[in-house]
Amino acid sequence: MAEQKRPKNPRLQKLTKQVNELSLANEKLRTERDMLLKLLNEKREEATQKDRMIIMMRNEAERARAEVKSYSNSTSWRITAPVRAIIRFFKRG
Repeated sequence: MAEQKRPKNPRLQKLTKQVNELSLANEKLRTERDMLLKLLNEKREEATQKDRMIIMMRNEAERARAEVKSYSNSTSWRITAPVRAIIRFFKRG
């Protein structure tokens, strides 16, 4: 039906062109922003997973330390201390 008429005024034509260019630039920026937000969310999720792993590893290390401590505090460990000292002495020399 009716075609879009271009303004005859050169200043109005220039402004219309600038508006169209700015609209395109705005759309590109929105697309880039959306991509960056998606990437940011992915990186946050990765960081959260790594934080969980760190907590699990710290807990595991703490359990291992407690187990070693229980061994070293046991009666059998203390009773066999002289035997271990003699064995170390002969291994060195």
